[in-house]
Amino acid sequence: MKKSVIKYFIFITFSALMILSGCVATPYRKPPVETEEEQEEVQIDLEDLGIPDSVNYLPNLTEADNKLSNGDLIFKYAFREQKKSMYAKNSDYVYLYWLKNKKLELKNHTKCNIFAINTLFKAGFKTPKTNARTKDLVNERLFKDELPIADVRKPEDLRKGDLIIWNGHVIIYDTLAKVNRDLYAKAIWAGTSKKDNGKNVLNNVIYGKYPLSGSFIVRRPVRKNF
Repeated sequence: MKKSVIKYFIFITFSALMILSGCVATPYRKPPVETEEEQEEVQIDLEDLGIPDSVNYLPNLTEADNKLSNGDLIFKYAFREQKKSMYAKNSDYVYLYWLKNKKLELKNHTKCNIFAINTLFKAGFKTPKTNARTKDLVNERLFKDELPIADVRKPEDLRKGDLIIWNGHVIIYDTLAKVNRDLYAKAIWAGTSKKDNGKNVLNNVIYGKYPLSGSFIVRRPVRKNF
């Protein structure tokens, strides 16, 4: 038997043994990224959580609050909300205040929409009657009464407290800023790649500049009448 035939026979035999023993490495496949649509929502009533109805999830506005402008009032409660650990990356759940503290379990998701609506609810503004993902908030046919679309034709038309919404992100607008002729919104939002620093970044909620680019809509919060 020629040497080449012997080598071929040895190669075939060795390969067969490797396959049978399960030692052949499978090609690496990147794990799928969990999208918002694929996430399963688990909503639990207060009674199921053992939380009494007396827990204060309702707005508790003061006389001083009622004298504030819409924007100042929203940001007062946004900075309070920023201190809540449930918005941090390592937290797998949040409570939806506007749905009587329903618990939403989620992973690998920034909580920008929940932070924004929780803030509005605590500040005494109208909120949706259901959970509202970013893809729902960017849908102009939804939430017309609770969060009407603002007629913003130029950046200067933006008002403090407005929600600026992209298909996948939402921020609470404060003021307009320019950096090297580029427009930015000085705003607060949940979900940032920057680490907490005890100053403007807490619990993955940042008060900073966000580029005003791409396609977005603006919703203008409306105060409730108590």
